[in-house]
Amino acid sequence: MVTTLERTLRAVRYRSLQDGVRRVRAGVDLFLRPGHTAIDSDGTVFPVATIQYFINGQTEFMEVLEDG
Repeated sequence: MVTTLERTLRAVRYRSLQDGVRRVRAGVDLFLRPGHTAIDSDGTVFPVATIQYFINGQTEFMEVLEDG
């Protein structure tokens, strides 16, 4: 069961793991906040430290960085 502090990432298009910190590029979810828990589409669960939004006329996505 997903709680209100957990959000499942949708439309994941990229993920990386560098120095133990996960970065996932996914569709925009305005309900996800730093301090919440993200659930990646591969089943990985991680705490959210930072969210960066990229929005222009052709595309929109966010990058979610793990609390490392």
